[in-house]
Amino acid sequence: MRNIILCGHTGSVNRGCEAIVRSTAKILKLAGYEKNTTVLTFNKNYDEFLNVNDVVDLVAYPKKIYLKEL
Repeated sequence: MRNIILCGHTGSVNRGCEAIVRSTAKILKLAGYEKNTTVLTFNKNYDEFLNVNDVVDLVAYPKKIYLKEL
């Protein structure tokens, strides 16, 4: 079974983003991807506080990526 990675999640402070993650996870679960969904998030601690990690795996990534000038 393939793994699903959802990116661009800015954290569940915007509760609409939380609803999108939960709804998407529910749809993917119905399609057989229950244990294979990961969300990349800017705010892992708050997502865990809201128990989003009960429906998906969470991986933190930085809010800004800085490119070093050559």
